[in-house]
Amino acid sequence: MRLPLGQNQVTGEVKAQKTQVGTKLELSRDQVKGEVTPPVTPPVERLIEVLGEHGALGAADIRDKLGLKDRAHVREAYLNPSMDAGLVEYTIPEKPQSRLQRYRLTEAGRKLVEHLRQEKLN
Repeated sequence: MRLPLGQNQVTGEVKAQKTQVGTKLELSRDQVKGEVTPPVTPPVERLIEVLGEHGALGAADIRDKLGLKDRAHVREAYLNPSMDAGLVEYTIPEKPQSRLQRYRLTEAGRKLVEHLRQEKLN
């Protein structure tokens, strides 16, 4: 038994369907068009502020300045999101596993630090 095709199936159009994400209805990532800048999470903001104040730091120094001990948590909640957002970069990008690896702010990260400082002044 064949069912009749809907208009969007005939033309090949795909309508954006809303999916349940948490408690809100939102478009999925694949359905969002254009450049979307995600909001900066509090952990990323803290990391940006620390790097803005102290310059390039190694992972152990970052954990120390943030007052945290769990390597995995710092990597997953602080470093990876800030690097994915283009706010932090490696000092030795060709050797991400180097024991001498440090993390520094990108130009976008430095602009964000300046923006956060201006917000606190106002």
